[in-house]
Amino acid sequence: MEQKSVNLFPNHVTNTTAQSRSIRFQKKIRKIFSNKYIAKYFIPTRFNRLLVNLHVLDEGFSNNNQIADKLLQKIMKSGIKFQVLYRNQIILVNPDDLRLLMELGTEFNEIIEMIVGLNNFDFIFNRFLLKNKLKDCQKLIHKIIGNHLTRKSHERIDFIFDFISTKEFLKYIFNSKLVINHTIIKEITVDLRVVMRSGLIRE
Repeated sequence: MEQKSVNLFPNHVTNTTAQSRSIRFQKKIRKIFSNKYIAKYFIPTRFNRLLVNLHVLDEGFSNNNQIADKLLQKIMKSGIKFQVLYRNQIILVNPDDLRLLMELGTEFNEIIEMIVGLNNFDFIFNRFLLKNKLKDCQKLIHKIIGNHLTRKSHERIDFIFDFISTKEFLKYIFNSKLVINHTIIKEITVDLRVVMRSGLIRE
């Protein structure tokens, strides 16, 4: 006699499948926003200004618009994917996840304060400390996203932090002779504080 298989957890399977499809859909939709021109109209003003200012600094340093575009796109893609994981509580499964996220938030706040200090008084040693702090954040992000994202996503994180933490880039952005940089960094720190409180992209 043939025995029929019974699904003991139909709701669980349905919900899991629905969540998986929802996440894939969000990633596809948000991938559109990784285009800086489209993002200009869909990303909140505060975060948009932050991205524009970062692009100005990157282009001023590299003297290459394509490099600045590449870095900006990687920042946007990484932020969007990280937020998909966070909003769907995928990176909150393990007990250590919340601790790591809180640690990352603390690190970012410390980085903001260090940037403010360097923007007022540029010291080589403080730039060295900032470089190390950025590297600490880089390692933390790798731990948080773990196997949830692909190797390409991890490489994208490395590209971002390897660029912004170089001593040459830090020396350029905190150059006291470049008045425009001082103004830009002041705006960046203000916007970073708001972004930290409200999230990368508001619902």
